[in-house]
Amino acid sequence: MRKLLSLFIALSAFMFSVAAHAQFRFATVSHLIDPGVCGAVTYTITTSGYTPGLSVKALYGDGFSDTQAVGASWNEAQSFHAYSFSGTYTVKLVLFAGSTLMDSAEYSAPIVTCNYFYIGGYDDLNNDCIWERAEPGIQNHATMEVDSAGVPVDTISWINRFVYPGYGAPGTVYAFRLLSPPTGMDLTCPSGGVLYDTVASGLVWGTPERDFAFQCTSTTDFDLGLNVSSKAGRSFRAYINAFNNYCTPEAATVTMTFSPKYTYSVSAMPTPTSVSGTVITWDLPALISTAPSFIQVDLFEDTVLLAGDTVHETYTITPMAGDINPANNFINEIDTISSSFDPNYKSVTPQGNILPGTTLQYTIHFENTGNDTAFNIYIMDTLSANLDPKSLSVLSASAAVNTMILNSGGYNIIKFDFPDIDLLDSTHHGQCYGDVVYSINAKSGLSVGAEIDNHAGIYFDDNPVVMTDTTVNMIGTPEISTIVNNTFTTKIYPNPATDILSISTNGSFTGATISNILGQVVISTTINVGQASVNVSSLPSGIYYVTLRGGDGAQEVKFVKR
Repeated sequence: MRKLLSLFIALSAFMFSVAAHAQFRFATVSHLIDPGVCGAVTYTITTSGYTPGLSVKALYGDGFSDTQAVGASWNEAQSFHAYSFSGTYTVKLVLFAGSTLMDSAEYSAPIVTCNYFYIGGYDDLNNDCIWERAEPGIQNHATMEVDSAGVPVDTISWINRFVYPGYGAPGTVYAFRLLSPPTGMDLTCPSGGVLYDTVASGLVWGTPERDFAFQCTSTTDFDLGLNVSSKAGRSFRAYINAFNNYCTPEAATVTMTFSPKYTYSVSAMPTPTSVSGTVITWDLPALISTAPSFIQVDLFEDTVLLAGDTVHETYTITPMAGDINPANNFINEIDTISSSFDPNYKSVTPQGNILPGTTLQYTIHFENTGNDTAFNIYIMDTLSANLDPKSLSVLSASAAVNTMILNSGGYNIIKFDFPDIDLLDSTHHGQCYGDVVYSINAKSGLSVGAEIDNHAGIYFDDNPVVMTDTTVNMIGTPEISTIVNNTFTTKIYPNPATDILSISTNGSFTGATISNILGQVVISTTINVGQASVNVSSLPSGIYYVTLRGGDGAQEVKFVKR
């Protein structure tokens, strides 16, 4: 019996449904301009049930067609087609049961083709301006300007490699002009600091890679720093990326102080140098810019933890004497207990309420929990419409990463591609995880109450996508109170505070007091290397004032204890 069909258009999806049938009740067809390839379309056809012989024939409107069987496992067929030229094509999808035509749908598909330009940066160890496999990609971000036909169109901050979509008529010249090299490195090639590529006719899957060649500066400076991502539940896991932004090897010590609500039980990679109570240290013999060190720590609850409880950790990398930028040597974390633990997640700093234009730092963490090596991994990170994609800056990654910004269905998507990552399986504890860290700005002019929610999909080889949790920020009264003048910046957070109040400053302050609204001092503390953490859990709810004192005089800021 022939089915009736109705066609609905919503966003970038084109869906049709068919009426009841003895063997299946309905099917949906999703159409998506493929965000990975300009001018390409992916169709996913899903039925509510399965009968042997179900198939879908796709006629793409450019003389090409194919037929895909509906699989028994997922009740799904998927078609992929890449067009060679821009234009509007009439696409027809036909549903068959064996050789019997069941129904069809057609519509117009606007297609825009492009070229992809691959721009990389590497450490030119032998100074020959030719990339060899033994020469590592840049781990510190560089910045370049992108010109199309002589007109600046983008500014890109990237590490290792950036994949840029080039649009325009054949012959359109794109220029990629280096604005700033990676920290601690000098440009060696090209001499003018500009790479060129040209749009070719038709679909071009990838032009030859163009590379900026760098070499380490002759300085003996060092800049140690940390990136940390953590997940708190009944158990706690932290991933620590310790790095040196310069090429001169520098011995370093990483110290983690964790919440007494947890206990350490011989579970860290690499093995710590020492463990004393809630303090763990690692001695790292020679950190350089091309070889960061990655640490994984597992903790287990020492008391009964409930969802919504908070735990406090601090991370420090030393020495600080002689460090070019000691501000990135210390991280203060307050984590909220979640009821479950998923090693594939996304986190954001700062959390909670923010002001328009705030720079947000996202970490996407992934872990191979399977029983085989993950040979290729990529992440599709769908950005909130309230973020500015042009402000993207890739800060670090655990492996060589190719980054591209895509647009599909009106959404901006960042693709982080880790080809040939060969991530070990879950039997290799401490060696089966990775991450990517980037910053991006909230748009200016957002109204109070506007939400910035983000999530990402992680693809391990050909396995189904693994979705992360969703991070949420809201435009409103910030949870970070900031004092700024011509010589220093001080941050008090979170605000309101529940148990731990953190103070971070680059001013010359040595102590702080907390006073109630009557002016009575209720807590005094010292400030060590610009940082202090104060336990305010015993204070009654209400309004309090933090007063900082030292070489920069006295400064006061209000916070709320809840």
